[in-house]
Amino acid sequence: MMMMCKTRWAERHDSYMHFYQVFCYIVKTLEVIAFGLHDDEGFDSQLAEKGQWDRENKSRATSLLNSLCDFSFIVTFLTVYKLLSHLDGVTVSLQRGANDIVNAMDMVAEC
Repeated sequence: MMMMCKTRWAERHDSYMHFYQVFCYIVKTLEVIAFGLHDDEGFDSQLAEKGQWDRENKSRATSLLNSLCDFSFIVTFLTVYKLLSHLDGVTVSLQRGANDIVNAMDMVAEC
């Protein structure tokens, strides 16, 4: 498992942004695996038919789907995503080596 750097908030924001952009597709894919639900757009209908996925994978997909669609997960994720998006520009600027403490304080105050 790859660990994210605790001081590189800009990279963390990129990860959150990518997850935010594909969230609906992840949910739809998990629904296909867990329940065989599909709308014939972008999914292989033969693969999506019930019985194509074994019980263990259906169970894992159902568990992930329940976790991702949980209200507290969604609220927490969106809160952190919005917070990181506001801090994205200033964190990149603060990581440059040419900053002094006064300049850094001004950048944070503008945020």
